[in-house]
Amino acid sequence: MSIDLTSERLISFGKAAKRLPRRRQGIPVHSSTIWRWCRRGVVSGGERVYLEAVKLPSGYATSIEALKRFIARLSAGIETAARPPVALADSDLIDAVDELDRDKV
Repeated sequence: MSIDLTSERLISFGKAAKRLPRRRQGIPVHSSTIWRWCRRGVVSGGERVYLEAVKLPSGYATSIEALKRFIARLSAGIETAARPPVALADSDLIDAVDELDRDKV
C-alpha cells in the first residue's frame, strides 16, 4: 500500500522520529533511522518490511498512518497472548512467599 496524499497526514522524518518512543537508555530515534526503514527496511518474520515514504519538492516525508501500518506489519508475528500459569506445589509457593518477606526486611 502506498501513502494516500489526499487523506493521510504527512510528516517529516524528523517529526516521525519524535513520535516514536525512545530507545534503550532514553536515546531518541534519529531521523536517519526513519530514512533507513524506508530505503533498507527491517527484516521481520523472514520478510523485509519497508516504511512507506513520498518524495516532495521540500524533501522526503512519511505519514502517521504509514508509521502505524509499518509497526503493525512488524508486530504481526509477535505472540501477545499471556502464558498459561505455572502450577506450583504448596511448598514451593510457601518458600517463594517467605523469600519475598525476607527481601522486604
